[in-house]
Amino acid sequence: QTNFCNQYDLECGETKTYSTSSSNNDHDYQDYSCVGSGYNGNDLVIKFERTSSYVTNWITLWNYSREDIDLFVLDDCYGNYNSASDTPYINCIASSTNNDRNCSSGPLNYEAVEISGYPAGTYYIVIDGKSSSDASNQIFVSLSCEGLDCDDNTTLTCDNPITSHNNTPNRTSNYYGCYNPSGGCYDFSGSWTGGERIFKFTAPEDGDYSFCMDPTGNIDLELFLFNSCCSTQWDPGVGYEVITDFTCFNNCEKAGTAPAGVTETINDYYMNAGEMVWLIVDGFLGDEGNFVIEVKCNDFDCDDLWELQCHQSFDDSNDPTSNAAANTKTSDVFDSHNLCTNATDGCKSGGLGNNIPFAKNEVVYYFDGDNADDKDVVIDIFARVSNLDVDLFVYEDCTAVGLTDCLRTSTYGPQEDDSVILQDVGSTEEYFIVVDGQSNAPNGVNEGRFGISITCGKLRDHTPTPINCGDTINGNTTNSNNWTSYYCNCPEDTDRTGGGNNGKEDLYQFEVVSQSDVTITLDQFGNKNLELYLLNDFDINFCYANSRNSNGDSEEIQANLMPGTYYIIVEGHDGDEGTYRLSLSGCDDPCSVTENVFCEDFQNYTPNQTISSQSNDWIYPFLFNNEPDCKVKSNNGINYLLVENDNNDVCASAMKINDNTNADIVELSFNIFMPYYNFGNFPLKADGAEIYIFEEDEKSADDIYMAFRAHSGDTANDDRRVCLNINDQYISNGCLNGDGELFPYNRNSTNTVKVRLQKSTGNLSVFINDALLGSANNSGLNNLGMIGFRSVFNPNAGFRISRICLDACKKCPGDVWYVLDTEGNPPCDDIHIPYTSHTNDNNVSMSFNPGESTEGEFIRWEIRDADTEAVIDTNTVNQTGFNYCCFIPGRRYYVCYYYRDIYGCIQFCCILVEIPLNCHFIIPTFTGTPTNISYQLNVQNLSAEETVVSWHDSETNQVIGTDQQVNYVPIGSGTRYICCLIYNHVLRKYIICCRQICIENPYTCSDLTYEYNSSNDEYLLSAPSHTLDVTWFLDAPTKAVIGFNNPQAFRPSDYNILPGTPFQISYRYRDSSNCWRFCCRIITPTPPQDALTLTVGEVCGVIGSVIQVPITVENFKDVNAASFSVNLSNNFASLKGIDLMGIPGTPITNVINDQQLVVVWVNATSVTLPDGFVFANINVEINGNGLQSGDVSVTSNPAPIDFQNSNNQSIPVIVNNGEVCLATDLIISGQVKNRK
Repeated sequence: QTNFCNQYDLECGETKTYSTSSSNNDHDYQDYSCVGSGYNGNDLVIKFERTSSYVTNWITLWNYSREDIDLFVLDDCYGNYNSASDTPYINCIASSTNNDRNCSSGPLNYEAVEISGYPAGTYYIVIDGKSSSDASNQIFVSLSCEGLDCDDNTTLTCDNPITSHNNTPNRTSNYYGCYNPSGGCYDFSGSWTGGERIFKFTAPEDGDYSFCMDPTGNIDLELFLFNSCCSTQWDPGVGYEVITDFTCFNNCEKAGTAPAGVTETINDYYMNAGEMVWLIVDGFLGDEGNFVIEVKCNDFDCDDLWELQCHQSFDDSNDPTSNAAANTKTSDVFDSHNLCTNATDGCKSGGLGNNIPFAKNEVVYYFDGDNADDKDVVIDIFARVSNLDVDLFVYEDCTAVGLTDCLRTSTYGPQEDDSVILQDVGSTEEYFIVVDGQSNAPNGVNEGRFGISITCGKLRDHTPTPINCGDTINGNTTNSNNWTSYYCNCPEDTDRTGGGNNGKEDLYQFEVVSQSDVTITLDQFGNKNLELYLLNDFDINFCYANSRNSNGDSEEIQANLMPGTYYIIVEGHDGDEGTYRLSLSGCDDPCSVTENVFCEDFQNYTPNQTISSQSNDWIYPFLFNNEPDCKVKSNNGINYLLVENDNNDVCASAMKINDNTNADIVELSFNIFMPYYNFGNFPLKADGAEIYIFEEDEKSADDIYMAFRAHSGDTANDDRRVCLNINDQYISNGCLNGDGELFPYNRNSTNTVKVRLQKSTGNLSVFINDALLGSANNSGLNNLGMIGFRSVFNPNAGFRISRICLDACKKCPGDVWYVLDTEGNPPCDDIHIPYTSHTNDNNVSMSFNPGESTEGEFIRWEIRDADTEAVIDTNTVNQTGFNYCCFIPGRRYYVCYYYRDIYGCIQFCCILVEIPLNCHFIIPTFTGTPTNISYQLNVQNLSAEETVVSWHDSETNQVIGTDQQVNYVPIGSGTRYICCLIYNHVLRKYIICCRQICIENPYTCSDLTYEYNSSNDEYLLSAPSHTLDVTWFLDAPTKAVIGFNNPQAFRPSDYNILPGTPFQISYRYRDSSNCWRFCCRIITPTPPQDALTLTVGEVCGVIGSVIQVPITVENFKDVNAASFSVNLSNNFASLKGIDLMGIPGTPITNVINDQQLVVVWVNATSVTLPDGFVFANINVEINGNGLQSGDVSVTSNPAPIDFQNSNNQSIPVIVNNGEVCLATDLIISGQVKNRK
């Protein structure tokens, strides 16, 4: 049909917006010839002309939603109808029916087709929805007649950036052959519908060249490189040179097609001297704007670099105008570091993605490994400029072409430290260190001042200082050394570097003898940034935990540690050093005081007889093959068990242990005298003791094995070794080859061996002379049933057992209460307050629940006065939900929970509770309406250590919010207390802040009165004189605090309220009962009869059209100055400008954005306009964007509405706002006949 085929048209180089939301389903036959299914969605037809057969067209469709809207190209629209086959004689010559996409940037429907080789003539684009629901208000369609006029270019030269733009009329090319789509969200062939800008570069010599193009802002511009230009022919139909041989697009060799706002780079493109390339900048899906393009040609001089030295720190800059370090140099050679994509920082991934551009300047340094002396080398960089994002790279080789063999990289974000570690650097190694600015740093600065430091050393260069559990040490890192700056594998450092610690460090060593919850606290004196690290080995690769807060802040590590040796490190970040206080707690030996279960000292035995013949507790043989029984011997009247080779046989005897204690921790100990005998070099020199401990007997699967053996070639005093195996797992290294763990027990002397079993955790530890040999968790030994002794390798000097004991922990210390420190902080914070109520001014009621860390047998709750520490109340009944009614405002309390832990010991947890007398935190504001009473509750003036936990309503006993600002809709009316629970995490203190609010309808209050002065449009607002703490509010049409006086002056024009506009006033006050109340009043002023009236019209238009919305006036008399603003309510339309009518002079108009414009007009003589005169026309473009209409308003934002007469007095103004809307086409069918 004619009306269908001639709906729209499109010309080459155009992109237009269409809508199918209100179109019809005209094209509905079941089979397009190029697809195999029907389309019953709305459709429309766009006509275009092919001016010659050699023109290649790309037609591109996209819309930012997920409707399934497809693209077809037909060779006719008026074809004859074939009634036999029920189809028109029309050919579908191309189609695109991709699925809709939900891409990372949002939903997108994208279709594109290529038309080439068809004769000149009229063709038709059909946009059709797959189903009746597939329609959109905003569909973009672009048509290209492919052409590239290579002669219309700008010449590029080496290292000379050019600022340009692609806002050109040349929108001739939508397709480039070197773009390699990967499907799905990345298949965008034919999508470059923006303007093109062409550049030409001629290589001055043989070599690699890099090209970069940096778009301004978040526009998506792409870069394409051609090694030869396409053949073109002038086409008078389109008016420019078109490509006649489309295969020439294979000359497109390289492409940079990164997302919006990203610098495009083409790196290391080799060219011979005199060779030319053409670079094309084009916009993705119509994007256009400014950019900077540059060719990088510099060779790199590997010998002209600043050499870094160990323990050197200084500030530098990659800004070539800075000269932060006088002898370093910036360069602009390296635009990418793709060789570093898989490199680490020496501990973990460096975080560098592929093809990340580094188009800004860099600084390259040299480091000679001969300076390192086989130590570790850490390189740190620190931002000295806000949001600076420079990254760190280390290469191992350098040539004139560039850097190769990337070894390390660290690429964290703006304002983050970057660090790399090189371990065991030898004298023959050399490194090239690059500090480079990333071009695509989000919200980052890529050039500026940074600090760099080089730390050389090993952690073992320090000698650790012992620290015991419960100790507090005052230290100062100033007198220490900086041997390391990077700690690897800290669990807290997943998204930050483990480096940056180039200040001096102090090291401490402590022992954990039983599984413990350890707390390490570091308090700093001053504003230095000292960090806290915990290591479970004397090695930087064994970081267990850290705490890295800001300058001056305390650091704390809490960790559940197994028995072993641990190391605390007090570190300085970014070179900081200073004084501190270090505290260690929680690792006390839970079995330091024991009670004896039994002891065997052999004094009741007869010497020179076997042990089992004298006691049923001893047996032989055990475990091995019929080895004889060991004998009791005597020395100076003191008996002992001699375990030796008797008559060249190994003796092996075992003692049964009655481990029937109920204690959680038991400790088996024995004294062993270990002689040394030089047995020779085969199989080894050995002290010859083997000890076996079983859970039940020698058939038990759970056991412990210890062997005291010396390494071959040993002497009497050196290289003493112990092999330890628990449940067939070797705890000591080298046991299988007879080597054993180096452990210096005492030879030719008595040693005390202890085996400690903690039954609740299955943890087992072995000590020799109170030093930890090894430990294992979940060992499977639930008790100790047998200990056996066997001699080996030592025929002439058996070892002696003089005492065997089984001990258990004694009863716990007494019921002790204490305050943690001199500031009065309680010992924990694991008590929760689920409920608080404040029913009068004299007391507050609160309930308490214990936390997870207090698990155990409940003993009691206790309330203490925090100032006198006197006990006020106890409760032994309510383990959870304990409620205390009588907290008095103005006082502080300790609330304590007592319980028994798994050892049966009494523990307690306390929190500090403070109830201020005059709570200044809570600020209530009325936010409701006459039919909906509601308040906004806000907490003000909180410190950085304080946070809101919860809000409570005393009437309902419910939590009404947990944020610093909450909306409160009360149930019913009357007086109630609103309480806010605030927590200070530094002082471990809760603050209960309550205020009394009288819940009532403030609109029923008749106490708000006013006097109006019409001469200056001012109101004098009054409340009764007995009200206290009055605050006046403007609630509508805008919100503001008016003042605190009574009476209070108020002028609506000060708040951009137009004459005649109703407004709401309220005041908050405190009555004689200390209850907060509100009083509201809506004031509707009578507009002045002679007020100037502006009336904005209502106009409709189709999408893409620019319409004029009139502003008519009444009472426009004697006016010589005016200012006002025009606002649109949404993005249905865009403001394009405004034309003022009937006034002399030159008005100043400023379109601020698509939604706002400002008008200012001043004239020497006044103007009078007749009523109904069109004073202005607002130019508005209809966008649609899925909407049907939008409001057009004359407002005081940002420029105030102000019309003045010839006496420079403001004239009252009334505004009637208008609307723009979407026009609907109406088609009426009929017949035209010849009337006779």
